[in-house]
Amino acid sequence: MGVSQPAISQTIFALEKAIGAKLFERAGARRLAPTPEARVVYPSCCEVLQALARFEAAARDAGSGGRITIGAVPSVAMGFAPDAIDRLRGEYPQIQIHLDPRYPGNLEPLLVAGALDVAISTEPGTGDKVDTEHLATVPIVAAVPAGHRLAERDSLGPGDLDGEAIATLTRSSRYRPLIDRMFSEAGHPLVPAIEAPGFTLCDFVGQGQAIGIMAAVSAWRHRDRAMVILPLLPAVGWDIFLLRRRGVEPHPFLVSFRADLRAQFDAVNAALPALPVAGPAARRARRPRPV
Repeated sequence: MGVSQPAISQTIFALEKAIGAKLFERAGARRLAPTPEARVVYPSCCEVLQALARFEAAARDAGSGGRITIGAVPSVAMGFAPDAIDRLRGEYPQIQIHLDPRYPGNLEPLLVAGALDVAISTEPGTGDKVDTEHLATVPIVAAVPAGHRLAERDSLGPGDLDGEAIATLTRSSRYRPLIDRMFSEAGHPLVPAIEAPGFTLCDFVGQGQAIGIMAAVSAWRHRDRAMVILPLLPAVGWDIFLLRRRGVEPHPFLVSFRADLRAQFDAVNAALPALPVAGPAARRARRPRPV
């Protein structure tokens, strides 16, 4: 039972004192036998223990249930978030998840309005109602079709891509200027053949149409396809932030979700070591409250 004999004796004594009846009597040197009084109260004891078991199960369901709405930039919503949710549903079987892909500018207003429980963004929070935590800095990478002459390289630079068909982020992406600047400063201005949102670029790469220049979070989910992910040098970092409403205690699921995302980002950074330090946006992020 994992309980010492004196502790059991004291518990029995306290119970006998509480009900005013003796519950056990000696039936030999090392045996106890229930008294008639014990046999009378035994069914009620079983009912109490069963009720306690039901209470414990309900308490677990309360902690593992409920509805959670997670807002995330598309690259995370279609990349890392599904894997994290899939793994955590075993731990929280009663949870109901609404995953809402949104572009960064829409996430903070929805979070403040209560439409989101947490947001994963590429922009830090700006208002005093939001706590911001810097989750990771992931690099811009080159996704090369398998079998391409550059697929065997350890890393690529802008000069290596001269004459290649390039697919990269649309001009509306806040990270497109960083990519354009990197190529321009290297003396090889970027002239993409294809511009598309990050989460669709891998389709062009997988079909062998182009080399993709995108954030590692977009490429990583498709790493098992017919493509090779290589560091792009000089390294440009892509900051990922977790936003939540200040003063609101997070659901236990969100604590686990955050930890799972961090583990996934760490796996990317370990596989792609050419990673810059956190950018200026990360240094401006508000210090998070303990979770």
